[in-house]
Amino acid sequence: MNRIERTYLKKGSSISLLSATDTMEEAIFKILNMEAEDGYTVRYQAEKNGNVGNLIELYPIDSPDSAILNFLHMNRCKNGELKPISDAMGCRFSEIKRMFFHSYQLLSEQVQKSLTCNENFYHFVPPYQLYDWKPATQNSSCNLSCNTREFPQTSYLWIQERKKRKCLEDYIKDLQKNAEKNTRQKAAEIISTILYITECIEYMHCAGLLHLNICPSNFSIEYDENFQVQKGHISMNIVSAFFEPGNEYPISIGTGIYMAPEIGTLPPDNRADLYSIGVMLYQAFTDQTSVILKTGYPMGKFQCNKNLLFELYDSPMIQNLEENTRHKFVSHIRNILYHCLQMKRKDRYASCEELISDLRLALAYIG
Repeated sequence: MNRIERTYLKKGSSISLLSATDTMEEAIFKILNMEAEDGYTVRYQAEKNGNVGNLIELYPIDSPDSAILNFLHMNRCKNGELKPISDAMGCRFSEIKRMFFHSYQLLSEQVQKSLTCNENFYHFVPPYQLYDWKPATQNSSCNLSCNTREFPQTSYLWIQERKKRKCLEDYIKDLQKNAEKNTRQKAAEIISTILYITECIEYMHCAGLLHLNICPSNFSIEYDENFQVQKGHISMNIVSAFFEPGNEYPISIGTGIYMAPEIGTLPPDNRADLYSIGVMLYQAFTDQTSVILKTGYPMGKFQCNKNLLFELYDSPMIQNLEENTRHKFVSHIRNILYHCLQMKRKDRYASCEELISDLRLALAYIG
């Protein structure tokens, strides 16, 4: 089947965008680097007025209704128009864009509501601005072989970087470099950090949204030289989209082994996020991040209590706990992992609330 490749913005180039608001203000963005892409977004590091941030370019994809997805990309033409592989795909882009922006709007509303009960959630949600491509001329056109019609314009999200932050993945690596030192405090920091993230994900679920791309590289974090995390300053990095249950997305959303087993075959629910949180917790203690990302992890292994116990006891961060503390703490963590990482979602925690309760028990024991 024919595939239309994407056109990328080049490093060092500048583009002019129009604010997708009534003011239609123009902004110039200098592209510093292309950082990542998935099925329907490309993320660039860019600079605007001396401020560095992430510029997310939205692309739609189309795919057959199949567990094995066949990605058919759109092409962004030089004038900012999108050349779809079919008329249906052009319509699909408009729908995906609407869902994408509506999800951000829902989350922003949830932020405002949450300020009275959890002001830290405000820091968790990255502020954003919407932009549309500004054509070089109003009458520019592309030489297209498909039917002549009005094509959708490329759209962008701009999210300015917060300074002094590293991603959670880097924090975990720093902890594991000298895992045998201050093990009790480090173990407590891991649990409290996962607890904070779970509490914020719970607010998203209350807003009717799923994250579906939970992994250590997708969270920013501040911590001092003693590895103490500033809990109120953990935030999401750029997420490709939020999932609204009930809306069909034409893509398996997620990152590698962090994805719940049912993604791509069943409509996802909140238990998919709980699975991803469990994988993050497992990796934080077992120092298997690089191996897992390269080779994949045999998920059936999570079903065996004995293997889970052995792997946790082998963790340097847990080996160096006091003997009386170690056994009880491992039991708490094993219980949490067991209820997060079940292959069948009906056997997992039913909600963030249940996971939060067990994380607090573990933290009370170690903290």
